[in-house]
Amino acid sequence: MPGILNQTWMNPDSTIFKYVLSACAATVAETGTFPLDLTKTRLQIQGEIGVKNSQNSAPYRGMMRTAAGVVEEEGILKLWQGVTPAVYRHIVYTGCRMGAYEYIRDNVLGKNEDGTFPVWYVKLLN
Repeated sequence: MPGILNQTWMNPDSTIFKYVLSACAATVAETGTFPLDLTKTRLQIQGEIGVKNSQNSAPYRGMMRTAAGVVEEEGILKLWQGVTPAVYRHIVYTGCRMGAYEYIRDNVLGKNEDGTFPVWYVKLLN
């Protein structure tokens, strides 16, 4: 059984390995950038409320002051409030997307005999 597990799970060419690797990478990226997304969202909501109430004063001005205000008023962990659903979405979405991309790239579009991709294909995807 351990031999089968090593062949399928730890093989860098296996679909399972690629799925887990892409899901882990997306999780790290989402966790690292989530505070920026939270501060952006707070600034957007603040702007919408200000337009509705026609106020010129805003409690937050800029990304850094918004993040500092959240940390001061609510604590540093509030910068990651709501990260769990975002991570769950990436585990499903990014793993499936990368798997589908590689399958289409390798099996539908095909490679040249030397293992490289045709120039038109590289330009089309980049």
